[in-house]
Amino acid sequence: MSGSVIGLDIGSGGVRAVEVRNGHTARPVVVRSHSLPLPAGSVERGEVLDIRAVSEVVGQLWSSGRFRQKEVVMGMGGTAVMSRELSVPRGPMARIRESLPFLVENVLPVPVADTILAFYPVSEGQGDDGPVVHGLLVAAIKDAVSANVAAVTQAGLTPLRVDLVPFALTRAIAPRRSATDTIAIVSVGASVTNVVIVDRGIPQFVRILPSGGDDLALVPAKSGWGFDVAELLAMDPSSPLPAPPAPLAEGGMREKMDDLVAGIRATVDYYLNSRSGANVDRVVLTGGGSRVGRLDVALADSLEVDVERASEFPGARLAKTVQGGPPEERASMTTAYGLALGARR
Repeated sequence: MSGSVIGLDIGSGGVRAVEVRNGHTARPVVVRSHSLPLPAGSVERGEVLDIRAVSEVVGQLWSSGRFRQKEVVMGMGGTAVMSRELSVPRGPMARIRESLPFLVENVLPVPVADTILAFYPVSEGQGDDGPVVHGLLVAAIKDAVSANVAAVTQAGLTPLRVDLVPFALTRAIAPRRSATDTIAIVSVGASVTNVVIVDRGIPQFVRILPSGGDDLALVPAKSGWGFDVAELLAMDPSSPLPAPPAPLAEGGMREKMDDLVAGIRATVDYYLNSRSGANVDRVVLTGGGSRVGRLDVALADSLEVDVERASEFPGARLAKTVQGGPPEERASMTTAYGLALGARR
């Protein structure tokens, strides 16, 4: 369909694709969306480990979802992607990009030669040696990017670009044209949680936490229930389920939930403490794992701000070809939607 773009999100919880028309306008149209689960172990924390298995599922997704277009915008997130605050001497973006390997060689925990670097400018200021640009450094492990791209190309698709998942979430939930406050977007996936602080539509701070909804659901599963029953307990800890593993499972889930909330709280606190006068007005919760337990209530109690759930396609109009699904499946579509908004046709 002319003028449409497809965002493709590959994560441990499955593959998701969303086709958007008029993505650059105030009221984009979601033409179709679809998702499929992935074989266990084929993707770990955002990184494709089994290229063939993922490629086969992506091909099935295109067939069963009736996508005609072969070009996609891909997302990268998970532990293979790092983000750091960085200030660089002001200059043309081409010069800044060329200088990144020399500026960050002592900043990253991995060799610069093993990464793909990008810089997202946020604001300008004055440094000790002259004008500077403050922004976000993004470093992705080359091998991880190559594996994700290979899974897509082997399915017969062509990546238009590879984008950072937190930037896609920003476009979907807090576009510049309508953002007026500072929000913390918390996207809980199956195995990773993306936290991005957005001030008036501009991402200021990014952290990717190595835990997600599956970490909570696995506690009761390992305590003696099957994974299906464990997921039901994770969604609603008050569900009447069979003993004997209940006390152990509930205690383990509470501990895992506390750990996840503490990681999110630490991220927000770091942002607030590193900026004079900074604040966070509200939290927007999204991602399939965000519906595990009562995470929204726990976050609201910890951060003492309002917590709301994002719709899967904020601000969009839905075509008749878009079918609904269970809440956790719909919540997982936001990243793919934001990826599609990042391209221009």
